[in-house]
Amino acid sequence: MAFALSLTLFGYFWLVGYAAVGALYTQRDSIRNVLIAPAVGVALTIYCIYVLSRLGLPVKAFAYPLTVVAVVLAVITLLYLRLRLSARSLCPYVLIVLLAFGATGWPLLTGGFAWVGDLNPDMLNYVFDAHRLVDQAFLEQPHREVLANQSDWSALYSLYASSGVRMGAQLLLAWTIALTGMSGVMIYMPLLASLHVVLVTAAIGLIS
Repeated sequence: MAFALSLTLFGYFWLVGYAAVGALYTQRDSIRNVLIAPAVGVALTIYCIYVLSRLGLPVKAFAYPLTVVAVVLAVITLLYLRLRLSARSLCPYVLIVLLAFGATGWPLLTGGFAWVGDLNPDMLNYVFDAHRLVDQAFLEQPHREVLANQSDWSALYSLYASSGVRMGAQLLLAWTIALTGMSGVMIYMPLLASLHVVLVTAAIGLIS
């Protein structure tokens, strides 16, 4: 399940990104479009989550509608554009993607959601802030009683947003939490593994 979630996230980023790239560029370099598509999908997803969260909505209020709308629009765009892909040309890159998933995410097959391969203070900060964003708006301030009683440590991370700290990771993690209904600690590594492969494909696209 954990490995499948990682693959699904990557597939979603690719679908959304490829539709966007296809709508903006010609088909003169279809392989590069395919390779940079996941990174574009990640950027678009974060941007949409950020805008809606800044408008005062908790991520759990729009995660499902946003995802469904994004998938539907992407499919409609791809059907309308009738983008052509050469399966033979893509085979080497598909192999690289599978090797990247295997090299980085293989513990998901054995440890599942219990695998925590990157446990550090940054991870805990991302998880705490992500859980805050699931239930609160981007700049929503906690109640004084919460701060005084220290009853919700995640509420303290509203200081991150108000101080201008980069928030992309937290927003993306909050979106994944809202979609799966699982703890941020459990889905952190599946999301990170998918982002690793996104980085690999983007790097190949830049040098191809």
